[in-house]
Order: sequence, then structure tokens, then C-alpha cells
Amino acid sequence: MPLAPWRSATTTSETADGWYSYNFDTTGQVNGLYRSTMCCTVTTPSQTLCLDKSFIIGPSVEDAVLDADLTDHTTAGTFGWYFQNPLGLVKDIWEYTTRSLNDFTDLVAAIWDNTVTRSLTTRSIAPGENIAQEETVEKQWTARFSGDGEVLVSKAYRAKLWILNTQTELADAVSNPSVTIYDANRAIPVSAPTVMTKVPATTGIYELVWTVPTGSVAGRWETVVNINIGGAASIQDGSYWEVETDSPAQVKINSITDNTVESITANVTIKNEGGNWYEYKYAYCVVSNQSNQCGGGDDTFYAQDSKKLLAGESWTTDLDAIVPNPGTYYFKLIVYWGTERSAAVRQFTATSGAVCLGDLNSDGWVDLTDFSILLFYWNTSNPIADLNDDGIVNLTDFSIMLFHWGACP
Repeated sequence: MPLAPWRSATTTSETADGWYSYNFDTTGQVNGLYRSTMCCTVTTPSQTLCLDKSFIIGPSVEDAVLDADLTDHTTAGTFGWYFQNPLGLVKDIWEYTTRSLNDFTDLVAAIWDNTVTRSLTTRSIAPGENIAQEETVEKQWTARFSGDGEVLVSKAYRAKLWILNTQTELADAVSNPSVTIYDANRAIPVSAPTVMTKVPATTGIYELVWTVPTGSVAGRWETVVNINIGGAASIQDGSYWEVETDSPAQVKINSITDNTVESITANVTIKNEGGNWYEYKYAYCVVSNQSNQCGGGDDTFYAQDSKKLLAGESWTTDLDAIVPNPGTYYFKLIVYWGTERSAAVRQFTATSGAVCLGDLNSDGWVDLTDFSILLFYWNTSNPIADLNDDGIVNLTDFSIMLFHWGACP
């Protein structure tokens, strides 16, 4: 671009409002960049402030755009014009009458309508496929369902539902929510309800009250709720809950009737304390540590079976176990009813050979050491010192000890 010829310093004029100015007549001047500096000097203290006031003489941007032609500005001599007049380039591209994908047609439509597989960065989008989906009403509403916990057979199961709109405010569904109840076998009970009921004088709150039928299978049940709020699909919610039988079991280990290795025998009683018959599953084991649970794979002995009992019926039987070595053990009996269980445990000493009553420390002698152990457990139910298994350590046990006093046979 041509530069303006050098001009000498010129004094500016002061206006009534305190501003200083200088008018430069551009008529007949050559187009190009004119460098100009305006300086202001004060004498006390002596200071000078200068500002760059350079300017360009040439056609206006609007005239340049109106006069622009795409082919007029592609030569090397005028290429720099676009960097000083970018709007001209934009207008040239947009108003060019024979545009195509390669020479500035409607770029958005041309790219989008192109039948070749399109890609936004690394996501390939086939023709007719949507990039995004509209946020539907069922995706904006939410629900809160409360229906877990434990329920006894023949007792009421209760559940409640709250429906919230896009402002998280309670709002009614189009219709009462439908409900499906599955039992522990994944079957739908015949009498199970199919809809929830709106709580009177409320908005968006529904409830369910249903009595679990007598004879229902115990275990983990499920409730599934479907809510129609006017969208293309329904909202779904629900929860799991436990059904318990009304037949709790009482469990007792009456005594260890045989503590001689290898065959150990315990006399036990199981009683149905509920109002209905029930087939109880039970397991029993012998462990060397009281904290050891039955069925853990590290039991000294483990077995399981089942027994059907009528309401109020008791069953007393002997349970046999194999204990290969003498020592102190725990006999455990666990009876299951629904998802609950009852248990009993009894400590005993397994001995070898003939039983030597009174040899409490199993050293082959009934002596003062055993008598000291007996006194330590006096008036307790400790099975070690309860020699006659009557549930109390007393004079009867002391008499048995005296009878066997001395060396064991």
C-alpha cells in the first residue's frame, strides 16, 4: 500500500468544549495508509504525551462489498485486499450464483444432504439417523416408591407411591398406576391387586394395601409399578420385599446322650409355634469353635433334613454325628422358617472308650481337679459339669462324681 508523503507538524485548533482537532482534506489524496501522531506538551512540569492517529484513505467497506466479484480478487496482486476487507470475501461466497459443494454453495445443506455416510469427528451418522432425541415427558417426570420390608403371611402388605413432575412437584398420573406382584417363585398370586389407589385429598400420591394369603410361599417377593403420565411410554418403579411364614419354630438340644467317639448322639426337640402347618428345613453340625457357622465347609460334621409339623406340634428325636477325635466341641441345630431361623447350641466333650462320668478334664482320673471344676460351675447349666443332663449342676452331679471317684476304667 502507498504511504502518504511526510508532512510537517501542524498546530491543532481548540474548540469551546476543550477538545483539540485538526481537519485533513483527503480530496485528491492517494489511497493508502497515512501515519499520524498527535502530541500534547505541558511546561510545568515538562511532559509530552503522544498518541498514534494513523488512518487509511480508500473506498468504504460497504462499497468494497457491493463492488466485489469473486473472480476479481483471486489474482496475486489483489489477494491482500481480502485480509483488510473480510466482509467482501463472505459476501462473494454467499452471493455467488453458481455455487456447488466445492465452490461455495449452501455449505450446510450440501454437506447434510450428501448421501455419503456423514461423521461428526468420530461418530458416523447414516442418512436418516438422528443426532439427538427430544426430551420426552416420561424422561422428565420421576417417581418415588416405598414397598420393601418384611410381611408375615396373612398380614397386610403396604406400599406407597409419589409422582413428581418436571418441577419436582406432586402431580397426578393420567390413570391409577398399574401394579404387578411376583412371589418368591416368580408367580403372580391369584388375589394380588392390579392397580394402586389414589390417596384421598392428595395430589400425586397412591397407595396399596393387600393381605398376603395364608399358605403363600415365603421368601423374596417383588412389586413392579407402571405409571402413565401422558407420554409415549410409562414410568416404571418398584421394589423387593420379604414374606415370612407365621410358623416360627422353637428349637432345643435336650442332651448329648452319647459323647463317645466316633458316633455322637444329641437328643433335640423342634416345635411349631405358629398357627399353620409348616415343613421345616433344618441343619445340624458339630464344630470345634462356637463362632463357626454350620455349612461353612470346615465343620467337624454337617447334615440337613426337613420335617413337616402341624400347628403347635412338637417333634423330639435323636440326631447322630461322626466325631473322629476326642475333645471339646459344640453341637448346633438350626431350623429355618421362611427367611428366618431359630437355633440352639450345646457344648460337650467327646471322649474315647467307655464313659467315665466325673472326669471333667478328661485326664483318666476323677479327683480333686474335677471336683474344683464342678464347684466352679455350681448352680449353672454348664454341660461339662451337668453329669446327669438335667440342666443344673448340683448335689446330684456331685454324688455321681463321688461314685466314679478314682481312676477311670
